[in-house]
Amino acid sequence: MRDLKRQDLIVERKKSAVYCQEIEELQTKLASLASINDVLINENCVLKARMNDSKVVELASRKPHG
Repeated sequence: MRDLKRQDLIVERKKSAVYCQEIEELQTKLASLASINDVLINENCVLKARMNDSKVVELASRKPHG
């Protein structure tokens, strides 16, 4: 009985270690996505400001030669 509980504890500790590693990886990915999101939000603000500026003129896009 004691050996069985000890084995169960070892298994659960291994699972816990795997979960901790997964959490760490997900937190890293989350930080990266949050950083990208901040950049995109700032770029959107700049683009909106340009659109609302009467001095900015939109140019027709050129088709690439090909």
